[in-house]
Amino acid sequence: ERLAVLKKELVAKETAMAAEKENIEAKLTELEATQKAAEETVAVKTKELADKEKEVLEKQQDLTVKMAELEEKQKALADMAGKSKEVEEKEKDVVEKLKQLEAKEGELAAKSQALADREKELAQAKQDIEEKQKDADTKAEQQAAKDTEELGALREQVAGLQQE
Repeated sequence: ERLAVLKKELVAKETAMAAEKENIEAKLTELEATQKAAEETVAVKTKELADKEKEVLEKQQDLTVKMAELEEKQKALADMAGKSKEVEEKEKDVVEKLKQLEAKEGELAAKSQALADREKELAQAKQDIEEKQKDADTKAEQQAAKDTEELGALREQVAGLQQE
């Protein structure tokens, strides 16, 4: 009887142990699945993190390039500002030279006007001389005609006297 009770207890313990073993195996399977899921999640997150790091590095490189470009642009602007001052100085020189040229142009215009006035005076003097020459020629012709007439008259008188 005691043996039968022990056997029952043993069977009950074996059954309980088998149930416990199945329960432990189920938990172990669940833990393995959880661990596998966690490993997959870690792998995905690690890949995402690596991608983010790569993206951040690319952005840093882009920023470095853009900073270099900005520095070049600033340098170019500074050079342009320096050249702008040079251009302003040259413009001042050009304006000064233009003023000098305008003054010389004014002087030349005055000289040109004086020359034109002198040409007018010379033309008037020439005209006056031509008119006086014409008058003198006319008087000379008249005098020559008069002299010729007188000479003719004298010849006639001489001829008359010779006949007498």
